Amino acid sequence: MTIPILALVDADPHGIEILSVFKYGSSAMDHQRDKLSAPRIQWIGVYASELQSFGIQPSETIPLTKIDHKKVSYLLKPLQCGAKTSNNGNIQITGNERELSHMLHSRRKAEIEIICNATLPAAQIPGKSLSNYDLGFKDDLSISQVNITGSTLLAVYLASKINAAISESIRNSDDTRYSLKAGDDLVKVESFS
Repeated sequence: MTIPILALVDADPHGIEILSVFKYGSSAMDHQRDKLSAPRIQWIGVYASELQSFGIQPSETIPLTKIDHKKVSYLLKPLQCGAKTSNNGNIQITGNERELSHMLHSRRKAEIEIICNATLPAAQIPGKSLSNYDLGFKDDLSISQVNITGSTLLAVYLASKINAAISESIRNSDDTRYSLKAGDDLVKVESFS
């Protein structure tokens, strides 16, 4: 199994540019791109397109500046943000381009900390069930009736994204067999050497 490299960056053009430099290399160092890039990096967030699912309204985000617009236009040029050309010559759109296009269309951006400002009912948290996280609540309190806020919501967001990335990595691995057990935790069943 290959251990995933995970990246959490702001939902803004500069965050995506930082991610792109780590994943695909810098255009200034193009001659050493293969040595200076880490193509295994998986972007786990924050995605501008998912903010409304956390109850974050566009008015709570930051307007794009003229500099941001220029950065988005630059990054949307083919191969600046990891776009690849398919066999028939068409550009394949990556998650980076989708998110940049979303930012351009909405004219909004956000920093990671915006999730700390959100309040979301536990039952609406995307991903893994919250019953698997120790959030410090008493046993007699139903987790689905609790609102998750602040740094707790950020921690649950990160745990959900990390779990999803590791699960994906394990599913794509050929050297070890894993199984999903109760509570959606991945459990090692058998290792093949």
